[in-house]
Amino acid sequence: MKIYFPILFVFLFLFSCDKKNAFISQKHSISDSISSYLKTANDPNCALDKKLVYFDKAYYLAGKAKNDTLLFKILCNQMYYFPEQSSKCIQLLKPIISRFKINKHKAYFAGILAEDYLQKNQNDSAFYQFNQSKILYEHENDSLRTGYNLLKIAQIQQSFYDFYESEKTLTEALLFLEKTKEKTYLSEVYNMLGIAYNNLEAFDIALDFYNKAEQISTDTVARQVFENNKAVIHLRSKNYLKAIEILQKLKISDVSDKNLFLK
Repeated sequence: MKIYFPILFVFLFLFSCDKKNAFISQKHSISDSISSYLKTANDPNCALDKKLVYFDKAYYLAGKAKNDTLLFKILCNQMYYFPEQSSKCIQLLKPIISRFKINKHKAYFAGILAEDYLQKNQNDSAFYQFNQSKILYEHENDSLRTGYNLLKIAQIQQSFYDFYESEKTLTEALLFLEKTKEKTYLSEVYNMLGIAYNNLEAFDIALDFYNKAEQISTDTVARQVFENNKAVIHLRSKNYLKAIEILQKLKISDVSDKNLFLK
């Protein structure tokens, strides 16, 4: 009987190793399939109806693997291509987020909620979620996203004509965005500071910020908006000749009545 124990032990060991290797192989296979589905779904040449099929397949496998990180990624990608499904995806994301301990994921989700509330004109809820996202990103030392959330908060404040508070929010946003190389958000902060000071009747300061916005912007339409806003300042300060000079240079008539807000 003693002769068979080593043989039996080797057999059990080999069986255990084979089982473990099969499990690892299956896990890698699922992960590879999910990556493949996501890559195809995010391909610009993939039709929308096909994208949805691949997202569904990826979501099913990620759920089967109980991989919250992949589930989060899949649902966020799906919302990007199918904004009409945001409410459904948000409900699916809530239990996933509750299991996360990573602040960046929670910050991103708060931002998603904020944008969704903003689209529904639920500005108080949007304000709260943008602020939550800002706090979490600031804790993660993410200057760009902290600044962006402050920009969105200021946008809500200005929609309620609270230009005094928006000036304070935008000044705080500058502290973060000036550390980054992202010029689009920074130029919009300068533009919105111009709007705030214009409404606070500090016209010289407003002009200075419009000039700063124009200097760093590479977007043609945005630069025309900044020029238009400068013309408004000159009109309000009764410098009519300068206002006419600026307006005559503007060739795109449909921007003459707009203030640029980031979307």
